[in-house]
Amino acid sequence: MPRYLLGVDAGSTLTKAALFDFAGQEISRAAVAVPLDRPRIGWVECDPVQAWEAAKSSIRKVVEQADISPSDIAAIGISAAMVGAWLVDAEGKALRAGINWEDSRTQEMLDARLQADPDFYRRIFRVDGCVMQQGCTLPLAAWLRDHEPELFTDAAHIFSYKDFLRMKLTGVAAADRTEAAVAPGDARGSGRSEEMFDLFDLTRFREKFPDAHDSDALAGHLTKTAAEELGLPEGTPVAVGAGDVPSTIVGASALEAGTALVVLGTTCIA
Repeated sequence: MPRYLLGVDAGSTLTKAALFDFAGQEISRAAVAVPLDRPRIGWVECDPVQAWEAAKSSIRKVVEQADISPSDIAAIGISAAMVGAWLVDAEGKALRAGINWEDSRTQEMLDARLQADPDFYRRIFRVDGCVMQQGCTLPLAAWLRDHEPELFTDAAHIFSYKDFLRMKLTGVAAADRTEAAVAPGDARGSGRSEEMFDLFDLTRFREKFPDAHDSDALAGHLTKTAAEELGLPEGTPVAVGAGDVPSTIVGASALEAGTALVVLGTTCIA
């Protein structure tokens, strides 16, 4: 009978995997480095092949270290560095390098928008509730539409990092509300915001952005191909998951009003 839960967190520099029992006790953990590419000033990208290999390697290592049967794993949960942009085709194959959240190639475009509309960022904040940065998904999608139109047209889906990994695991295209809300999106509603799509002139490409679901919902199950690569049973359930910071908030139990939490990653100090 399955007794363990497997968690995967793909950060900017490391992909981590951890195994827990149903009481929340950590059984084992593993980490694999993932290099970032900086092909131009302000550009930060991740090789999709290396990203998937790191996820697979960390999962295999954590199961081997725990010395358990793969059939003892009840389900998989995933998290990753948020936003960015990963263009994939209908089969989940990446069309270009994934763009990391700290990428700033959209800055010139955003500066022009702010000059034309001094209320630009305030309009976003009123819906999104967050301070939008250059590496958020919608401005990156708008940049890709304008600067890499052929790849943008060929893309069936525009993902975050976590969404890319989830599709590699399950073959299912999906997003979660935490990720959609900071794309930017609607923090008070379903995550996606038609107003934000319109603001970035992406309404006609709405179908490229998967609908957002609750993080604890079932996204799908391990495909035969993914199961063989991971050494896990085909059909293992995979949750929708959440972004890294929302996941950290839950893990730290910072859920009550008046509670503060400081979250620092290696990108903050590198």
